Amino acid sequence: MRAARQIMFSRGFSDITVQDITDAADVGKGTFFNYFRSKEHIVTRVQDYNRRGLLVALERVRGGGQTPQGALTDILTWLLCPSGGEWLTYQSNTMRALALYPEVREYFSPVLTANLDLYTQIMELGQQHGNVRTDVPAAELARLAQTYFAGITVMYWIHGIAPTPPLVADLVRTFFATLNPCVAGPATAAPPQRASTSSSPRAGRPKASATRGPRRRAPSPTTRRR
Repeated sequence: MRAARQIMFSRGFSDITVQDITDAADVGKGTFFNYFRSKEHIVTRVQDYNRRGLLVALERVRGGGQTPQGALTDILTWLLCPSGGEWLTYQSNTMRALALYPEVREYFSPVLTANLDLYTQIMELGQQHGNVRTDVPAAELARLAQTYFAGITVMYWIHGIAPTPPLVADLVRTFFATLNPCVAGPATAAPPQRASTSSSPRAGRPKASATRGPRRRAPSPTTRRR
């Protein structure tokens, strides 16, 4: 999978042949087609390979070696900023596979669910260590994290922006700023409304008392004629 991932970072699927992949992985074409219907289907296994990054992040946080912010910064830098190849090329290959093959999208769904569970565990550890706010359930914070980072990568791909390590660090820092325990707190009451400063004659006029008696009705024209 490492070889397939490197190819996806260096060349578009339109320029990649199955032979290129099998040569890089040192396997035969028969072996390749035992696992994949097409070259685009290798995206599914590359996602499994990428998932190892989240597992590493989880273990680092669990062992106390890093905070959730530090661990995710390192892992996302590894995923988005390869030492060789272009991330925009890799993302284009991924989006092509997702667009052309429904079965690739179907495979992604349980992978994303499994990744969400890893995000949840990372957030739970962050809450236990005092690095992440506790007024929001870890599962909700995990879903927010997954959506945030996935959305950012798609937006960068659309605009043709290749992530850099400083950019990734800034994105993670911005996200975790909203998770800082210092941000959380009890809901505060709405500030009192300021008195009206209107120059209208009605401004400042006291309201009628709620205990005031019923208003006297004016006599009808018929009554006055009598």
